[in-house]
Amino acid sequence: MVSIPQYKKYIMSIDPASGNVELEGSELVISSNLTLSEFLSSSAGAFAQLDVRNAPYETYSISLKDSLSTFGVSLVFESQRLDSARLEKITPGSTWANWSQENELEGKSENDKMLMATFRETPHKFPWGEAVSVFDPRSGSAHITIRYSKNVIHS
Repeated sequence: MVSIPQYKKYIMSIDPASGNVELEGSELVISSNLTLSEFLSSSAGAFAQLDVRNAPYETYSISLKDSLSTFGVSLVFESQRLDSARLEKITPGSTWANWSQENELEGKSENDKMLMATFRETPHKFPWGEAVSVFDPRSGSAHITIRYSKNVIHS
């Protein structure tokens, strides 16, 4: 497991070997082995909000805090299996009134640096899936998406 201490805004770790994501202070481990049932029965899942149900997909959102930051986390499940996770650092006091593309692109740059420090190569594609840093102009947000490969062997 690789922690990213030099990026103090992120007390998050991503295991390059498995794609497991952990946030300091949260019991939730985001992994290709996470099922919808396990997630919903966890303490984090108890606070999750169903955003989209479009069979066979269901998307749940939660807010997780580490010692320095709050993250908006969206988990997409396909037929009980975790398909992808979206991680977005929430900036305190940010609103649409003070939103700027410049700030979001700065967030994307931080995400890019964190992924390079973790994986040390690009693109970030592995047998378990991929990790990408995204700026989405339609939603006006910068985030990290972890997509788990459908052919990952679950142990």
